Amino acid sequence: MNRKRIRVALRLLLPVFLMAGTTAPRASDDAMGDRLQACAACHGRAVESPQEELYYPPISGKPVEYLYQQLLNFKEGRRVNPTMQQMLAYLSPEYLHEIAAWYAAQPSASPGARPADISAGAKADPQRAARGRLLVQTGDGSQPACAACHGGDLAGDGIAIPGLRGLSVHYLTAQLGAWQAGTRHAKEPDCMAEVARSLSGQDIDIVARWIAAAKESDMTGIQVDRAKLPRDCGAVQ
Repeated sequence: MNRKRIRVALRLLLPVFLMAGTTAPRASDDAMGDRLQACAACHGRAVESPQEELYYPPISGKPVEYLYQQLLNFKEGRRVNPTMQQMLAYLSPEYLHEIAAWYAAQPSASPGARPADISAGAKADPQRAARGRLLVQTGDGSQPACAACHGGDLAGDGIAIPGLRGLSVHYLTAQLGAWQAGTRHAKEPDCMAEVARSLSGQDIDIVARWIAAAKESDMTGIQVDRAKLPRDCGAVQ
């Protein structure tokens, strides 16, 4: 779906979405699916992931508490996206949790279409491949490995730390860039902002491409001690 069609869909569906969130009782699954067509305009329907708009992540089947926290982050301004903020501004926390629970109960979306050169860019160049594996799996001494917080399988913790596998290189790059530029925030201490600011532009590209191309066999199975994360992180407190 192109951006013009998304804008048209949101303009038509947003009033229904907002009215439902402020006036309606808890909805049935079918009714929620109808209400959430505004979300589908960007994120795809429940069993789909966005194919053309690779800056929008698939959200079906993700943990309910993680989805709920992200909706709160948009509503409260820690994540900046004018469309999301407009959609969520007048919705109650209870309705946000209902939305999160509905999406969490849907079948996980398969990863969206990815440009054919992602794997090549991540792994064909031995130096880039080695650098990507180092940053993701073990860290380079100046900053912790991605796996140290997101897990050896990069699946996150289901609440505050997101899973990374299955996300497109475009989305990963955009999110790291937002942390680095200060347009995305988390509760202080903002550990992801610290990590992103320590990465060069080249390293952001390498990490994003390595994760986007990662297969299960690439994961190290690192066991993460949630009580001893490598940096203080307000998002998990």
